[in-house]
This record gives sequence, C-alpha cells and structure tokens, in this order.
Amino acid sequence: MIHCDLGADVEYDARSNTYRFQRREHCETNTSTAVVAAVAQAVGREPTELEPLEEQIDSDALDMFFDPDIGERTCDGACRVTFPFAGCEVTVDEKQSIVVSAPE
Repeated sequence: MIHCDLGADVEYDARSNTYRFQRREHCETNTSTAVVAAVAQAVGREPTELEPLEEQIDSDALDMFFDPDIGERTCDGACRVTFPFAGCEVTVDEKQSIVVSAPE
C-alpha cells in the first residue's frame, strides 16, 4: 500500500490494471477533487492535463452524494457510481474508495 497526497492510501492490482484509492476518514479533499487526483496519478499525468471532470459527470452532485460535510449526504447505504473519465473507468462508493481502471 502506498500513501498519496490526496488523503488516501493506494493499492495497485497488476492483474486487473486497477488502482484503489481508499480515502481516510476526515479527509478534507472533496470527492470530485479526489477523483481528478486519483485518475491523474493512475495515468501518470498532472491533474491540470486532464479534461474537465464536468465533461463526464456533475462534480457538484458527486460531492453532495458522497461528501458528508457538504449539505445533506444523500448516500446512507450501499451506493456506487461508475463513469468514464480521461480514458479510465472510475468507480466511487460509499466507503470513500475510488477505483480507477487504467487504460491498457
């Protein structure tokens, strides 16, 4: 397991070419920012080099759905959202994990 700057621990699975970013409790980085940072790390690019996240998903809605400190958290049970971003498949779940399936 590797620690990364976005307040998460990272595990890489070479068989499936996926990165799992497990955000730590009380992480101050909102979900949408963490997704961009996670994908950038997975593909070896700077976050500013990626397309805007908003071209794939409503980042405000993503934050409201998964961040407990923003308004009323709407995800109180088993929740998951998967979407394409920067050539990867990204899955975010209620356990504050971000899974990035990197391109081959």
